[in-house]
Amino acid sequence: EVVAVAERAHLAVRPLLPRRTLVAGAGLPATILMRGTIAAAYFGTEVYLPKMLQDSYELSPSMSGLILTVGALSWSSGSAIQARMSVPAQRLLTIGSSLVLAGICVQVATAALDLGPWVAMAGWLVAGGGMGLAFPRISTLVLAYSSRADQGANSSALSISDAVGASCATAIAGLVFVSLDGVGGSQQYLGGFAVALVAAVATVLVSRRAGRNVPEAAPVWETEQP
Repeated sequence: EVVAVAERAHLAVRPLLPRRTLVAGAGLPATILMRGTIAAAYFGTEVYLPKMLQDSYELSPSMSGLILTVGALSWSSGSAIQARMSVPAQRLLTIGSSLVLAGICVQVATAALDLGPWVAMAGWLVAGGGMGLAFPRISTLVLAYSSRADQGANSSALSISDAVGASCATAIAGLVFVSLDGVGGSQQYLGGFAVALVAAVATVLVSRRAGRNVPEAAPVWETEQP
C-alpha cells in the first residue's frame, strides 16, 4: 500500500512540476522539491505528536496540544530572524533543514527512550525554528528563479509540492502506524516518525542543490512528460 501511494503521487504530480524536479535538479527544480520534502518531514511528525504525548504521558488534549503552539511560535521567530540574516540562501536552507532533522531525531529518541514530554517540546522548538529559517526563503528563491511570465506557474508548482509532500507523508505514516497496531506502545510512533525522518534526511541532501546560481531571468518553464 505504501508503494501504491508513492507511485500514484509520482504519476499525478510529475506533469505539474518543472523538469527534473523529482530528481532534484540544481536550482529551481531542487528548490521546489525541497518545499515538498520539508513539508513531509515536519507535518508528518507533527500530526502524531499530541497523540504520543496523550498516550505515553497521559497529558490532557490542551496540554499535549501545547507542543504545536511551541512549534508555531518558534517557526514565526525563525522566519523573522531569517529576514534579517545576510546569509547565502543555500547555506540558510541547509541550516534550516538540519534543524528540522534534529527536531525529528529528538521525537524518535523520545518515543524510543521515553525521554518525557519536555524533551519532546524542546525538540519541536528546534524543528519549528528550522522551518522558520527555510520555508520563507524557499518561496523567495522560487520567485528569484522565475521570469515575470513564469512566476504564476512556478508558484503553483511550489504549492503543489508542498501539499503533495505533506499529504503523502501523513498517508504513508498512517499506513505504517496502523500496520504496527498489534505491536502497540512506542513502536507505532517510531514507525510513523521513521517516515518523516527519511523525508528530513532527503531535505538536507536536496538543500545542497537548492539555491544555486540564482539567475537574473529564469529559463522557460517546462514540465515533465508522463
